[in-house]
Amino acid sequence: MSKKLLVPFLTLFALFQAIGQNIGVGEWQIHLPYRNTIEVKEAGSRMYCATENAVFYYDTEDNSVNRLSKVTGLSDVGVSAIGYRAEGDVLVIAYSNANIDLVKEGSIINISDIKRKSILGNKEINSITFINGIAYLSCGFGIVVLDVDNHEIKDTYYISVDQDEVNQVVVLNGILYAAASTGLYKASLSNVNLSDFNSWELETAIPAAVYNCISTDGVNLYLNLSNNPEDTVHNDTIYKMSSSGWSYFDTTLSVTVSRMECMYNKLLLADYSSVLKYDDNDNLEFMYSKPVDPIHAIIDSKGVVWIADNYAGLIQEDESWGKYPGGPATDRVFAMSFGEEDLWVAPGGRTGAWSNSYISDGLFNYIDNQWTTIPYENLDFILDFTEILVDPNDRNRVYAGSWNNGVVELYNSKLVNIYKEANTDSALQSVETDPSRPIRIGGLALDANGNLWVTSTEVYNLLCARKPEGAWFSFQFSGFGLNTRVGDVLVDQQDNIWILLPGNGIIVFNHNGTIENKNDDQAVRLINALGSGNLPTKEVVCMAMDLDGEIWVGTNEGITVFYSPELIFSNSDFDAQQILVEMDGYFQYLLEAEIINAIVIDGANRKWIATESAGVFLISEDGTTQLQHFTEENSPLLSDNIISLAINHKNGEVFFGTKKGIISYKSTATEGLTANTNVYAYPNPVREGYNGTIAIKGLVANADVKITDISGSLIYQTKALGGQAVWDGKNFNGEKAHTGIYMVFISNEDGSQTEVTKILFIN
Repeated sequence: MSKKLLVPFLTLFALFQAIGQNIGVGEWQIHLPYRNTIEVKEAGSRMYCATENAVFYYDTEDNSVNRLSKVTGLSDVGVSAIGYRAEGDVLVIAYSNANIDLVKEGSIINISDIKRKSILGNKEINSITFINGIAYLSCGFGIVVLDVDNHEIKDTYYISVDQDEVNQVVVLNGILYAAASTGLYKASLSNVNLSDFNSWELETAIPAAVYNCISTDGVNLYLNLSNNPEDTVHNDTIYKMSSSGWSYFDTTLSVTVSRMECMYNKLLLADYSSVLKYDDNDNLEFMYSKPVDPIHAIIDSKGVVWIADNYAGLIQEDESWGKYPGGPATDRVFAMSFGEEDLWVAPGGRTGAWSNSYISDGLFNYIDNQWTTIPYENLDFILDFTEILVDPNDRNRVYAGSWNNGVVELYNSKLVNIYKEANTDSALQSVETDPSRPIRIGGLALDANGNLWVTSTEVYNLLCARKPEGAWFSFQFSGFGLNTRVGDVLVDQQDNIWILLPGNGIIVFNHNGTIENKNDDQAVRLINALGSGNLPTKEVVCMAMDLDGEIWVGTNEGITVFYSPELIFSNSDFDAQQILVEMDGYFQYLLEAEIINAIVIDGANRKWIATESAGVFLISEDGTTQLQHFTEENSPLLSDNIISLAINHKNGEVFFGTKKGIISYKSTATEGLTANTNVYAYPNPVREGYNGTIAIKGLVANADVKITDISGSLIYQTKALGGQAVWDGKNFNGEKAHTGIYMVFISNEDGSQTEVTKILFIN
């Protein structure tokens, strides 16, 4: 059995993230959707609520909403069920991959036995039921018995020879009932051999069908037959077993029941559009009709109904909208872009065959620590947004590229233009070989003159440009057209346009400063051959230009760098080079075994590299030194499949768009300034017990920083990472600074920019 104590409970709850909380250097922040709730449990003044991605709780005493996540010590993401036992205050969290966390007794305890066990078929945990203090986990292959006091799996019950899926269990009069995918099974709870399917009996008084939920009031049993094919009037059929046998619960109902609960002499049914509450005589007492998509409902000890709604969050009684922490509308992310400190997210996607996914999530933004969704209804119902670009000269202007219908332009988050084939002034083309005629945008970029460059896939006009005054121009390249897949686009310091052609290398295009005049245009194709780019493979995925103007290219076989892009159209050697690094005494090319999905450059010219299966790397400016490597196992990172990256250069926060959602990390580098501006240190004062990083912000780029005590003795010196220097609060001997005032002296290389600030230590 695998167990690990991750986070002390007091520390855990101190770390619960309030909405919009700022984070310190080296800290993480979760950005998951929380309104898609699926289950709710009462725990004193806390209402624990599971979402499809994570867990949060609402405190009824102070009305606060608080997150539980990998940042606060949980082991995983993607929740399938939760359970709660009041005795010992134990919360059980089951994840969709069958991983389990226990939140109890001051710790989070991980139990990964089911996750690690090799089981054919579905291992998902559908529900959790406490019986006599023991947790019974209804799983895709049977029932797992979990002792939450001793943190161990006690037994596994297979209810049939085929190891049928169990959706929920209850016990009544000493009989354990299992609502399963092939019928209702039962066995004596006292039977010592429940792991043997021969100990289980299929109930024959009702149909052998899919029963998705079951509940009991201690006297009667209530059971829901899901999608009864024999019932042409009602979608689901609810059965009741009383002392007189089986009967229909209510033949007048037309419901689709997701969960049912018997609590405090009431029966609650969560239907697809309402919640029904029945008294102990099975009379309909009240119908809660305001929920949008209720999945689960309970009654608390005060008689208040709480509803986990899959669209509106945690609803109290008959509220029109629920409670949940802020976050994007979904966990999908394909591309991200910053405009100053405003983050924009394109949550669309495309299939592995480069076809449409028909994702209708709209667009997300994260501004002033608040997430906002612009629904696709407000974007002319355009689907599959895969590209996003904030105008660097006006952060209120945003361009979004769709894999379905062209480019939209927003201003102050409002749609102002749509550029597609139907526009008389647009050069964009639709895919002729697809009957739906989509316009598939591969990349967006703005040059120094404000020209918008757009790439499109599987059309003749692979590259288009829109001048600031509105005129459009198109560009075609010999040998490439209707069968060509086109990715990102980048404008370098020489005003060359770099175009990714996945599977075909890169095209570098130069218009010689005049878009209108095509007579002097030049184009070079870069492939995996000496003298023609020397790429490691033609399977190129992403590009980034660093602060020195070098072009870093991510491929299916690692990274390569064009150190002299200004030589592309000369007769000189411009070939890309792979970086040799030493690993365990051997030399190999940098990340040559990894698929590189994204590269971004921070304020210190270091490279953040996103991979498809190995997490994210931070490497030094020249690429020869690995500075950090984050994975699911060694950090709160949500997934090792990183799809996109974006950096807030003002504060150094790096956003990772993963396969399971967005998470961010406050890094040490910020954008370097031309002069010291509003220099300050934080935290300041540094109080007793603080062992984190101290940051000195607002610095001239790559400044020299010296720290002395009040007598002038030098105790530490460093160089700024872009516009920020960091200090661990210790002197050269590794000793923590004593109580007192410390002077920070800042200077650029030639001494023309100097500044002095102070840091107060209180120990």
